Amino acid sequence: MRGERPRRIRAWSAACSTGEEPYSLAMSLLTALPSEAGFSVDILASDISTRVLAAARAALWPLERSAEIPAHHRKRFMLRGVADQEGRMKAGPALRDVLRFDRINLNETPRPTGGPFDLIFCRNVLIYFRPEEKGKVVGRLISHLAPGGLFLLGHAESLIGNGDLTSVGPMVYARNGK
Repeated sequence: MRGERPRRIRAWSAACSTGEEPYSLAMSLLTALPSEAGFSVDILASDISTRVLAAARAALWPLERSAEIPAHHRKRFMLRGVADQEGRMKAGPALRDVLRFDRINLNETPRPTGGPFDLIFCRNVLIYFRPEEKGKVVGRLISHLAPGGLFLLGHAESLIGNGDLTSVGPMVYARNGK
């Protein structure tokens, strides 16, 4: 139907580290856009480090960290460890089913599968690039962003002079085009 939003939401956490961001994103998207309403969620989580990607894939954290997760999300999406996993929590199958992981170096031309993306999160990673590299990294990332899609940065980062993006809120940019 004309003007209707797509029912498949694709997101990319471009520097996911040990996975907190993509799992939190999955909780939010699955809650706001339920499969019962006809939505499907697909999240790519990438990082350059195979060590942190292994931790993210494992989806296992100390139970003390559960206080950082809203109670309704914790109850719906997280599993409490028992026996040899006592004192730990694990992301449940609903989260693990919508996430996929890939090693991607943002200094190179990324070739992520599953795009174009409706959302790209590049939070707190541009601060590690030299100024002349930042624009190239952003350009490579947004080449995989759907027109109208959102590009999200961390609070310590900003974009200046990128004609392909329009600021729509603090640290949130929309890709220009139809």
